[in-house]
Amino acid sequence: MNAVVSTTPVVTLTRTINVWPLGLPVPEQGGIYIGITRGEPGQPEQHNFMATKDTKRVAYGNHGKRIPGADFTNDGLANHKALIAHGGSPIAQACAEFTDLGFSDFHLPSQAQMALAVINGREHLTKDSWYWTSTQYSPYLAWIQYSVGYQLFHHKGLEFLARPVRSIPV
Repeated sequence: MNAVVSTTPVVTLTRTINVWPLGLPVPEQGGIYIGITRGEPGQPEQHNFMATKDTKRVAYGNHGKRIPGADFTNDGLANHKALIAHGGSPIAQACAEFTDLGFSDFHLPSQAQMALAVINGREHLTKDSWYWTSTQYSPYLAWIQYSVGYQLFHHKGLEFLARPVRSIPV
């Protein structure tokens, strides 16, 4: 049996990426490092840092309205920008006005970002609490995340916490 062996490399790594310890505060990045989310098609992956504290409990807003551009599973910043541009989202506005560790560029996290917060930073979340994500499900519903792992969608008019997130490209 003759095997063919290629001497041409299949992959060449040409860049270095920063990696921080998961679930630990990184004050110079404004929060607790929760990991990397994949970019939406055509967009880069993102490092994500959740704030060290929650917002107050407020509604998602826009009950009965489908907000164009607020449907991304991974890209919380894109969802957040769509919610802010449309107006009428108390939770997105609370995250836009949020400051922590000297940073003020936080946004309402996506479904994927809140899942990372639970997986890699659960001990920093408020026990037995529900959190909004920026990912809407329908004109009447948006995704929420329980502090111990459950995700489901709920009425946009109800009040839950948010844990704002900062994202930087990988």
